[in-house]
Amino acid sequence: MRLLLSLAGIQAIATVAILAEIGSYLSRFLSAKHLASWTGVCPGNKQSGAKRLWGQTTKGKTRLRALLIEVVWTSSRIKDNALSAQYHRLARLSYR
Repeated sequence: MRLLLSLAGIQAIATVAILAEIGSYLSRFLSAKHLASWTGVCPGNKQSGAKRLWGQTTKGKTRLRALLIEVVWTSSRIKDNALSAQYHRLARLSYR
């Protein structure tokens, strides 16, 4: 819980909700990619030849996904933050 609270944009209520959905034992997830896929924030990978097509995200855990999206939006609005800078870099790449 302390680790989540140390991140910018995450408050106590969001931390409790994330821990309630995921649980405290992260060893059941093999990697961060497995957790992202289970949550439903991992985009689909649809490709035809060399052309990358639009891939829809999986259903996953809808409440947790909505909460994580809200946390990302909050974090992206904070000035001088590493998470905000990373979000804006990734957002810039996705619009190319």
